[in-house]
Amino acid sequence: MPLPNYLALVFAVFVRTGMTGGRFTDADLVEHAALRALGGADAATARTVLDAHLSDDVTSLAAAAAAAEAAPQAARHKLWLSNPLLARPLIRRADGYLAPINPYVIDKVTPLGIYFTGLDHFGDDFPNLVGTSFEKLVGRHLRLLEAVGAQVYPEIRYGRDSKLTCDYIVVLPEFVLLVEVKGMRSIESARLGHEDGLRVLADRVQKARRQIATTASLITERVSELDHIPDDRPVRGLVVTLEPIHLIDSVFYADLLEPIPVPTATTSAHDFEQILATLLPLPDATARMLDALTAKPSAPPVLARAVEGLPCERNPISTQLWDDWSDLLPIALP
Repeated sequence: MPLPNYLALVFAVFVRTGMTGGRFTDADLVEHAALRALGGADAATARTVLDAHLSDDVTSLAAAAAAAEAAPQAARHKLWLSNPLLARPLIRRADGYLAPINPYVIDKVTPLGIYFTGLDHFGDDFPNLVGTSFEKLVGRHLRLLEAVGAQVYPEIRYGRDSKLTCDYIVVLPEFVLLVEVKGMRSIESARLGHEDGLRVLADRVQKARRQIATTASLITERVSELDHIPDDRPVRGLVVTLEPIHLIDSVFYADLLEPIPVPTATTSAHDFEQILATLLPLPDATARMLDALTAKPSAPPVLARAVEGLPCERNPISTQLWDDWSDLLPIALP
């Protein structure tokens, strides 16, 4: 039996547990398999996947929670500790499975959920694969700006040491946008508010900001490999992270981030995809971006300002990916 479509399998469990108060029984498993609603898997194969990646027994989950609560400094921060159900949202029972927090099931097929599933299954090399794929996805979205006159260049090698610029250079009619992509995610010590954790996140973002600043200098210095990038317009920077780094551009991180000469904002993948989709139909899309990426009195650059107050538009790339996924399913989606 071939491996099932993981997304379809998880989606089926998510829908069913949402309808039954969190229960997904052995009978449900057999029924869904007969309807070909488990991503092409039979009941036995689907159970193997659920047991390997989505479920655990209540004793193991309780032990994981207790271990987290016993960790140093955890007593004052219990509300911010990781819930073991995030990693294994299903509890194995004699008659099937129970999902105490239904949204955690669908979280397993978000970028973050897939990241940790892949890390557990494939080992430490998996994050590099995720980072490469994420960088390509950001580039695919940036190329949407070609509709408003943008030229998009991927990272460029320069100098005798073949160093690399930032991940993307986007030449727009009104400014040049330098984009650095970081497949990073928050860490527990940062979510707990510990300074060492916040510093780790700040250092990762700062590394991206330095790459943007270096690339801006290369443009100004007219390095030969970048002589096709104009130097006659403002330059702005954008760091795109896989997971939101909340408040990173606010005063809470001001002491942890070094200033750079290029006005630079940080945004998450989800916001980036939504903001670009909303901007594209607007006649002043690039002007809005430039204004949002320009610091205001007492306010740093924030990309989301470009679409403030506007209704969200559907993202064409996400829509196409959904259609492609739907075509893979063995049954038609309603």
